[in-house]
Amino acid sequence: MRSEIKKLHQRLGATIIYVTHDQVEAMTLADRIAVLSAGKVMQYASPSEIYNQPAATFVAGFTGSPPMNLVPCTVQGGQIDLGAGAVLPVPAQLQGKSAAQTTFGIRPENISLHSSDGSMSAAAKVVITEPLGAETLVTFLIGGHEMVARCPASFAGKAGDAMTVHLAQEHMHLFDAATGVHM
Repeated sequence: MRSEIKKLHQRLGATIIYVTHDQVEAMTLADRIAVLSAGKVMQYASPSEIYNQPAATFVAGFTGSPPMNLVPCTVQGGQIDLGAGAVLPVPAQLQGKSAAQTTFGIRPENISLHSSDGSMSAAAKVVITEPLGAETLVTFLIGGHEMVARCPASFAGKAGDAMTVHLAQEHMHLFDAATGVHM
């Protein structure tokens, strides 16, 4: 049905307001999305901006399946401390941003098993794997917090395995934990 609505919209070229609670429908049908929470507009932007630059933790947690990993952290001295010894340098785009209470965010597809340019490594332990055919969702314990990563279908780790994961620094986010607003 989504594809039929999208075809109709393309054919008519008319402005259409479509209300849905289904984030997949919103992302696939919209040119612009207004994300609302408790009657307040949290963000109004393109689907790409909503997904890649969420304005608040509500938006980050609402979009994506699985949603963005959001974990409490502290930021000081140029480091993001995720607890339990997991410390990452603050990426350039987040320099100078901190709050009394901070939330770290990263999407599952931005945590990988292989190092790449601009990635930061962290020790992790496999908690659970969810083979989905084309990919495997892996819940890792990183810094005392569970985070989900999108891994290849061939992922062979099992619960309890220790390994190093790599986080893409250009896709890291910091939010003010008290307000939920992106910093």
